[in-house]
Amino acid sequence: PLQAIRTAQYAFSLLEAEPNIWLVWVVRHPPAKVTSTSHDGRSSSSTAPAPSDLDEEALSDSTLGAVLQNCYNIFRLLHGEIQTFIKDQSLLKLLDILEDFVPAYLEAVDAVE
Repeated sequence: PLQAIRTAQYAFSLLEAEPNIWLVWVVRHPPAKVTSTSHDGRSSSSTAPAPSDLDEEALSDSTLGAVLQNCYNIFRLLHGEIQTFIKDQSLLKLLDILEDFVPAYLEAVDAVE
């Protein structure tokens, strides 16, 4: 099955976590580091905002897929399978939990270069 899509600005990671339950991670490519030399001869790094200067290779498909799989695994550990959760609770309750869960998960991800 399809696991990744890349565009000039975004990387998409797709995971069929359960039958008929797909999770999609969308990440904007980080800006490429641009090194310039100042008048005093020292080099400095800055980020360039232009879409053509985005670093499309900074995040590998396998890394994004692993982060998405880990997110689902932790969710399942805490709340059970998504289909079972929807049957026992509701889709609205799932969305409510995900609004809190996903940002908290992302804060815990260590995105060191």
